[in-house]
Amino acid sequence: MNDLQQSTDGFRVSKRRQLPSWHFGVMSVGRCAALLIVLVSLQSTAVAQFPFQQPNNLRQPQSPHEAIRQRGFDYYQKGQYREAIKVATQVLNVEPKDPVSFYLRASAKIELGRQSADRLLIREGIQDARQALAIRGGDDKFSNLYIPYLYGMSCLAILERKPSHADTSIKTAGTIIERPNVDKTDKSSLLYQRAFAREQANLVDSMLFDQTAATPEDLRAFRAEQAERRRDAIADYAQAIKYNPKQMGSHINMAKLLAVSGDVAGATAAYTAAVQEFPRNATIFNERGVFLRQQGQLDEAIADFTQAVAIQSDFAMGYINRGFCLIDKGEDEAAETDFNTAVGLNPRMSLALSLRGTARMSLGKSEPAIADFSRQLELNPKDATAFANRGFARFFAKQFNESARDFQQALQLQPTALHLSVWRCLALERAGKTEEAHAELQALLDSGKGPQGWVATVSRFLLGQTTGEEMLAAAKEVQDERISAAQQCEAQFYIGQRDLMAGNTEAANKHFEAAIATNANYLSAYREAKYELGQFGGQ
Repeated sequence: MNDLQQSTDGFRVSKRRQLPSWHFGVMSVGRCAALLIVLVSLQSTAVAQFPFQQPNNLRQPQSPHEAIRQRGFDYYQKGQYREAIKVATQVLNVEPKDPVSFYLRASAKIELGRQSADRLLIREGIQDARQALAIRGGDDKFSNLYIPYLYGMSCLAILERKPSHADTSIKTAGTIIERPNVDKTDKSSLLYQRAFAREQANLVDSMLFDQTAATPEDLRAFRAEQAERRRDAIADYAQAIKYNPKQMGSHINMAKLLAVSGDVAGATAAYTAAVQEFPRNATIFNERGVFLRQQGQLDEAIADFTQAVAIQSDFAMGYINRGFCLIDKGEDEAAETDFNTAVGLNPRMSLALSLRGTARMSLGKSEPAIADFSRQLELNPKDATAFANRGFARFFAKQFNESARDFQQALQLQPTALHLSVWRCLALERAGKTEEAHAELQALLDSGKGPQGWVATVSRFLLGQTTGEEMLAAAKEVQDERISAAQQCEAQFYIGQRDLMAGNTEAANKHFEAAIATNANYLSAYREAKYELGQFGGQ
């Protein structure tokens, strides 16, 4: 895409909504503000990494510490990894050669390290896994002891950006899988780990591969290797399911990989099989709902998310994802209700707060939206997305000084979000600080590191260096109809803002009406035009 396809909302517009050029761990808001939302697929890689309780073949009923160890596995199942580590350590202090406690402590350390991106903690977990293997790793009845080691090496590959770690996991898993006396359930778990390692190897290679410096031959070879690993991973997941149809992680990850590979029919069949195997599992319905939404099947996706929350009433992600789809359909009031439920289930869930703020802006509730984004920032003071979103909400509420400060904070945290420089300029102008606004935006343009393409065109209009007619003509010249509509929406909005500040309300309102007529309802320009006209709610 060329630079003209970049909007002042940070979008690169296409026939389907795409992620903006900047987005963060907290999903960004949608058509109500500046950024785009995507559905939340659960971390399926966390499904079935380790058993939720001790595998039967790792139990030692004769051990006097069995009850204590089981308490540790219970902590692990609940995600209380620090407590699981304490219990395992307690057992190892009196039974220093207990492989199951090493297995438990390794598992908990690796999961905790993965969550906190702490590679040293993952390495500690890997060392514990090696201790377990040194004690009983040669016994096929204890082949599950390899799982934390394999998973730890795969996770370490990402944090250290070393595909060789994932390759080690792939090779080691293959050796154990080939042992004749390993039972099918254990082979299923090992196949899952090998498939997961293949996916991680692909991910690390993608991080390291520099497409800008690659020759066409390099690019073809890279893509071929990625495709081969995906095929091998899909085959591993499929075999894991044959050995153990209850291997839920394999069902989910295989369906996802088929979708990534472009095999929509195969992915659909895989999700259908998963639902049939797990008809009362909320996660499976959530995952299929995410897939259906990606295919544009909103009603079907909503049905799956509804089923997920019917199965598990405290399933916050189900409410969030259904709310996403309702926003897509313009049903903002229903979306707010779902986000209210999600926030009620987890008041510290930043994503739910962000999305509730989004829905509230769509309903003309700027002040409650500001409160949601402010709460986000209490949870994460360096969340650039939350600053940007609160900046838009404050602009809509005509708190222009505060809006400008929020945009500045977002830019400081994410300097490449240059589309926000236009909105900061406009907020400063609306606050009566035109000279400051123009000097800052001009300096940014003169630096050579400022906005490009369409954002630069809008910047020059705000600085009085081009006319509204010229800006609008540039938008109309774009051949892609949707991109053109988005830029025409923004052009009409900015012209209307200029008329409004000149005291010509009647002319301004005509431009705001023209902005709304483009139906580019995913843009903040569209949203603010409705605010200026006193019209609220999605269309």
